[in-house]
Amino acid sequence: MVKKSLLNVLLLIIVGFFVATFFYFSLTSKPKPQTQELSKEVSLKETKPKFPEETEIPVSDKIESQKEKIYFVKYKEGNCFFVDLSSGEVQNPIPSGYGIVSEYSDHPFPDFFILVKNDELFSYSLKDGSLNKISITLPKYPEGKSEVDAYPSISEKHKFYLEILKPKEFSEFAGWIYEKVKSYFFDAKTNQLQSADNINLSELSEGCFEYDSKYSRFFIWACGEGIGESLPLWVYDFKNNKKEEIITLKDFGLEDIDPGQISVNYSAGDFIAIPKSKEIFSKIVIVTPGQEITKKVFTVSPNVSEKLEETYPYSSLFAKDQNTIVIGGGHFILLLKVDANGQIVESKYFPDSDLYANSIFYHDGKLYYQSRSSQSLKVINLENWEIEKTIPLEPGDEITSVVSF
Repeated sequence: MVKKSLLNVLLLIIVGFFVATFFYFSLTSKPKPQTQELSKEVSLKETKPKFPEETEIPVSDKIESQKEKIYFVKYKEGNCFFVDLSSGEVQNPIPSGYGIVSEYSDHPFPDFFILVKNDELFSYSLKDGSLNKISITLPKYPEGKSEVDAYPSISEKHKFYLEILKPKEFSEFAGWIYEKVKSYFFDAKTNQLQSADNINLSELSEGCFEYDSKYSRFFIWACGEGIGESLPLWVYDFKNNKKEEIITLKDFGLEDIDPGQISVNYSAGDFIAIPKSKEIFSKIVIVTPGQEITKKVFTVSPNVSEKLEETYPYSSLFAKDQNTIVIGGGHFILLLKVDANGQIVESKYFPDSDLYANSIFYHDGKLYYQSRSSQSLKVINLENWEIEKTIPLEPGDEITSVVSF
């Protein structure tokens, strides 16, 4: 009986063992449920950032698209054209039926144009295309139409000094000669107009001036037929009715010489005074307007002086970030390197025929100048003093500015 019971127990154990083994292998051999793992994968994919647009655009293209576009500006038959330096695309921003009253250069290039239509004046924003009427109606005279001169401020790109002119007499050689009848200060942002008739620039300017609205002043110097643009350079504070000399012959150590032998030019934010003759070319004086007017005198080192061939300037500028003074002559571009001690220590000529009275322009490390002989706009890299690019121009093109937007 005992043996039978033990046999039954043993039999139950064996059966239990086989049943347990069967269930173990059944469970381990079945495919695992995928729902939990799939949900994990979906969750991971959704948390990853998506970059389809960014990965498809090369980094260099993205950087280029963020840069301001550079244009050169030209005027033809009363119209203004912006030409993209990269693509050559030409745009005429002036609305149809309107004429521009002045041709602006880049010192600085204004944010607005002053336009005329049917003897009415308007301001036109180059940034948003808005057009606003100015409360000026041009008077008519028996001799002919009124003219308008618009002088943008050198310190605020939305402010102007305006002069209304009437025809005075006709010259067989010069055409109509005009005289001022009214003058205004104009803020194109607010469309506010203020009379400036109390300022008689004809008694002060001796021909050339720049309007500095931020500090209520004009910079004035002599210019005209036969003398070009010459010393002395004055500043006239019209708020306090004060006039003061800024650059004179004394700055050059000269006394017994015609002041017309020193050229004065305003470009790229500075007034630059340069001797017109190689014989007296020992210094260059640069004045930078600001709340405080700063003046720097650069002395030509002997090793540069002995290499100079010609120095007569028709245009000039100072590229401060490249420590380079640039002179545009009748048939050359001259680069002059300055050091921290105010010495001119290096020079290089770029011969180019027919550069007489050409303007030169500086933007972001590059010098631009128009070569009429090759009908092109040339670009000099002022970091290495090499011609980097030559851009073809159409016959008759006259470049007045290089600007960016």
